[in-house]
Amino acid sequence: MSAIGEALSGFFGTAAKTAEQVAEIEHREDLVEIDRQNEARKQQGLADQAMGRERDPGLSKYQAYKGAYDVAVADSTANRLAQDLAVKLRDLPNDGTVDPKAAATEFLKGEIGPGTGDAAIDGRMVWAAKRHADLLVAQKREVIAQTAEANIAETITNDVTGKMLNQRGVTTGQVEAWHGQFVSVTKGNVAAADKMFEAALGDAIQNDGHAMSTLAAMRESGYAQRNPDSYLRLSERAFHQTNRIKSFKAAEEVQTLNGQFNATAAEYHNAGLVLPRMVFLEFLNRAKVIDSNHGVGQSAFPWMTPAAFRENVKKEVEVNTILNTLNGVHATGDLRQSVNEAGTEVGKEVNKHYVPAVAQWIQQNPSRFPNLNRTKTSVGLPQPLADVESAREYGRMLASPKEQSAFAYSVDDTTKGIIATGLMGSDVNEAIKAVTLLNEVANGPNADLMLAGLVGDKEQARFDVIRRMASTRDIETAVRATVADKDLEKEMANEQDSGTIKFSRLLRDPERKQTEIENDIQSRAGERLKERIGRDDWFGELNVNISGSALKALNLSIADHLREQARTLRGGTKPDLNAAIDFAVKKTAQTFVPLPVQGNTMALVKDPYGGRGRSPDREIATYNGVKVYSGARMTVGGREEDPLETFMKVDRKALHEALPRFLGGERAPLNWERFTLLGTLGSDTEAGSAESIYLLPPDAKSGLHPVMKPGGEPLMFQPGQYVTFRDPTGKVENVMVPKDRKEASIFLTQRLPKGFFPLEGAGGVFRVQYGYRLRESSESIIQDLVNQREDARARIESPTRPVQFEPTPIRRPRWKALEK
Repeated sequence: MSAIGEALSGFFGTAAKTAEQVAEIEHREDLVEIDRQNEARKQQGLADQAMGRERDPGLSKYQAYKGAYDVAVADSTANRLAQDLAVKLRDLPNDGTVDPKAAATEFLKGEIGPGTGDAAIDGRMVWAAKRHADLLVAQKREVIAQTAEANIAETITNDVTGKMLNQRGVTTGQVEAWHGQFVSVTKGNVAAADKMFEAALGDAIQNDGHAMSTLAAMRESGYAQRNPDSYLRLSERAFHQTNRIKSFKAAEEVQTLNGQFNATAAEYHNAGLVLPRMVFLEFLNRAKVIDSNHGVGQSAFPWMTPAAFRENVKKEVEVNTILNTLNGVHATGDLRQSVNEAGTEVGKEVNKHYVPAVAQWIQQNPSRFPNLNRTKTSVGLPQPLADVESAREYGRMLASPKEQSAFAYSVDDTTKGIIATGLMGSDVNEAIKAVTLLNEVANGPNADLMLAGLVGDKEQARFDVIRRMASTRDIETAVRATVADKDLEKEMANEQDSGTIKFSRLLRDPERKQTEIENDIQSRAGERLKERIGRDDWFGELNVNISGSALKALNLSIADHLREQARTLRGGTKPDLNAAIDFAVKKTAQTFVPLPVQGNTMALVKDPYGGRGRSPDREIATYNGVKVYSGARMTVGGREEDPLETFMKVDRKALHEALPRFLGGERAPLNWERFTLLGTLGSDTEAGSAESIYLLPPDAKSGLHPVMKPGGEPLMFQPGQYVTFRDPTGKVENVMVPKDRKEASIFLTQRLPKGFFPLEGAGGVFRVQYGYRLRESSESIIQDLVNQREDARARIESPTRPVQFEPTPIRRPRWKALEK
């Protein structure tokens, strides 16, 4: 019976499994059939719409049919609207009297009207039509701009010709003004402006008088130096008519000029410098005058070939790209931007011409660099490691943001080699000078970026070890210890690289576990750091509210102090961990600054300002008349100011008040009065809390932090966008950011609270950034104290009424009453 039962059980189990498999196969076949039917219905919907048939009521209950039909209706309608709009925009005048965007908006409003009544079709149709309209409007605006440029260029050319004929020449100011107008026409495209400028002047020159005045004006304005090819073409044209008879005097003048040129060029070459472009142009002009007077031809001057002229001017421009950046000649103080204007490349520029440019810069500033000027070579080149004071001056130069930007945060390979050899060699005196130079850079702003351009990884590791030692000793002692003890240097370099420190060995307590010591350090250091920075309301746990670099620096400082204690302690005595923590906390608080982060809290991040912005007289920068600081507490006129607290408790609330929809809200319904082809609609209800607004580290301008809201979304504005602002009276209004960039900047600056600045970025978008500020300046506080003192003095010096004596003596009980 048991065997029969097992057989039956196996039979029915197999049958059930088979039935299950069959059902699964049938289910898959049903799904395939459904997909086929949906695809057929989709194709039917597309075909019905293409043939102009009404939607089939019987098939409309299927989403595949209805969705395909609706999308086809919306897209075909949008395409038709786009074609009609293209014709309308084409017929608009190209003189800019009619705004194509306004015309497109009005056309779409009239054509779409209330829509079809079907939300799916209307939404798709409006979106597609808007996308086509944006493209057509952009194309029309380009046509308008090109027409305007052509008209303006013709007007400028006519003005050039008229002035040339009426005045019998032109002035330097007129040449600069015309070139500036052509640059404006080409929207900053200097190469295109140069071509238009050259053509206009060339057409206007009629005689030698015109030619002389024009070429002189081009030299004085700097155009000849910047575009030598253009100058040469105009020069050839200008002097083409002059071909006079050669004479003995001509040969004498040619020989004299060539001798003077060769002697001058050799003098500069032997000094390792390039012949200045103005000197070259002076010789060139003298040669042109000789040729004009005697007809000797340019071949009489072998050095005056077009190729030689271009090469010399190119070299001088390369040298002066750095120097001119320092002197403010270029549009910005950043070499990376200046090389674009000069047509050079950063790496080649720095490697070839850094030293001559620095030599000239140091000579121009003798009061800043007295020792570097005293110790320069016989040909005028600086020696960074001539002595300790020269090294200090050179390091201060490289620590200056002005010079850093002009040098693109790097130096040439020769200077790098001088510093590396001094640092890594066995000569202690050279190493001291190299460390002195690098220490000045490390104590300044943008230290990490500048050091990366000065030294390699090995050099950086040694400098870090010496600098850590110097924090508990002095530079000379630290250098001698590092050079003498390679094992110690290797150990400290490994700590610097990995961030892992064997505290049990430094504490001379091998029985304690590493994790126990680290937890103890975090607990003690966290409490002391809270006490030192005084931010209990925003600063929580050490491992949460401190950046990784700050925590690493804290631990390394503790290790350095423990190692220094061990050097002076008697055998068997253990170092004092509390003393090491106190030292490290003090150092960390001095080298890191607070930063508001998400969650209404703060973190400590490395100070990017080199100690600036920690006192009222050392602001980081000034923007729109507002001085910005690092966020550290400071004393102003005897009163304590806390810029971080000003942001956390005052300024971000003011921002939330001014922009009630920045932190979210409900979406506004479609409103044709606020419809914009390129903009978006804001929300209609105020939401969020000002405490959720936070900042990022500076990224665009020194001292300014991007303003953020939860989710990592920055505060930014697009010209043409509608934004909801609340004015000081409490009135809320929806206004459009002006489309003109300058007007938009002024508009946003006027409406944003104090401390917030709109910075224009890529795509014309304005990103709002914040700078820590003081509520009261030291000047205003001092003036208040002066006013109080003057008031007190006035009260003392003012006439008083005569003293009134009592007719009867005051008795003892009345004295007690008066005392009370």
